[in-house]
Amino acid sequence: IFIEYSPKQLYYKVLFELFGEELLKEQEDPTFNREIGKLENSVIYQTLYPFQKKGVLSLIKMLQNYNGAILADAVGLGKTWSALAVMKYFQLQGYENILLCPKKLQNNWQQYLKKRGSLFESDQFDFTIRFHTDLFEKRLEKDGLTIADYFQSDKPKLLIIDESHNLRNAKSNRYKFLVETILKKNQNIKVLLLSATPINNSLIDIRNQFKLMTKDNDYGFYDSLGINSIDGIFRRSQAVFNRWI
Repeated sequence: IFIEYSPKQLYYKVLFELFGEELLKEQEDPTFNREIGKLENSVIYQTLYPFQKKGVLSLIKMLQNYNGAILADAVGLGKTWSALAVMKYFQLQGYENILLCPKKLQNNWQQYLKKRGSLFESDQFDFTIRFHTDLFEKRLEKDGLTIADYFQSDKPKLLIIDESHNLRNAKSNRYKFLVETILKKNQNIKVLLLSATPINNSLIDIRNQFKLMTKDNDYGFYDSLGINSIDGIFRRSQAVFNRWI
């Protein structure tokens, strides 16, 4: 049987083959749809473009399924607002939001906190800001928040890392402090990474960022994705890439 598809029909068929199972699961999950309904009433979500809304829903599902996700849109595509929508969803679920960013981006995020009169004031954003350079014992403890009382508390947490490529070196003191003092000390913590350039030098850069999602556990994606070794899959991928170039 010969069936002739138009380019548009072919494009839709390819999309359905790739993502159809995920879309059907979403329709069959009334709990998820109820929770998303609360997010859809927020000002931040209503302000997003349609492509950003789809991206936000995808990020939320990744965080739920794998405890981590990377938003790697190019500069100017609204990563901050998309991340804020994800943060709003998890805030509604009772999560504490902790943001790590370069100090130069403090005002970029701080303006959206509640009682700042931002466009999203009615969304009452509540998150703690720390800098990449604060990833040392004493620097985390400011604004009356101690490591034990907040950064290692029993409440579920969403950790958002802006410009996550700055933490691509697994041998750095900051990376090790983040893993040992924050990630491993929390039972329920999810990691959202934001970066327009997640890979700078080699695939090892993004491997190390993925391993933040698993608390540096090489076997952290075995149960969810069947990956025996994160190190192994990236080692093989880098070898294939090297041959290709």
